[in-house]
Amino acid sequence: SADAKTKETITQVDALISKKQYKSAFDKLGKGYDNEYFVAKKIEICDNYFAQSLMHRTFAVEDLEATETLDDIRAKNKTFNTFSFDPVIIVEDYETKHGSSAILEKSLGDYYCSVLMNYSNNWSITDLEIIQNSNKHYQTAYDANCFDYASLTNYIYNCLQIKDYVKAAELINTLFAINSSNVDMHYNLAYCYLQTEQYALAAK
Repeated sequence: SADAKTKETITQVDALISKKQYKSAFDKLGKGYDNEYFVAKKIEICDNYFAQSLMHRTFAVEDLEATETLDDIRAKNKTFNTFSFDPVIIVEDYETKHGSSAILEKSLGDYYCSVLMNYSNNWSITDLEIIQNSNKHYQTAYDANCFDYASLTNYIYNCLQIKDYVKAAELINTLFAINSSNVDMHYNLAYCYLQTEQYALAAK
């Protein structure tokens, strides 16, 4: 669990994100990579709030005006100040020094999902390999009981894409322990049971 000072900084960073001050939020986390929670938050900012991404290994983040959207700024023919930021290398370096980090494993699962969303059929490895990498990291985090609704949802859809219906069903049931109101997930669970010939469960 994060210490009090780390939690306070993350709260301040989240407040900046809510105001679309993405560069300020990123800079608030400092330059180093020794705090796993700060690294995870930096990956989240690059995944979700980039102004520019070059193969998801070089990024630009910007502070937006109140009326601007990310789509607006991404559409601008503008030269951004980019920086090299490769989450895979950064997390590998962290874990070499400090041992496995569940939150960073979850972050890499999220990162590969973001790669798939932004660079499908146009990255350095195939979409299947991207999904497999995402699932490998999600599973490591899941085994350490480190997941949230969003990461579980991503992991489920990854499993559905590669037809791993047994794992998808397990994850959907875990998701329902958090929130069972998602109608699509009830359909997906029934579909998984049908595909694995668990007809009595599918009929429930």
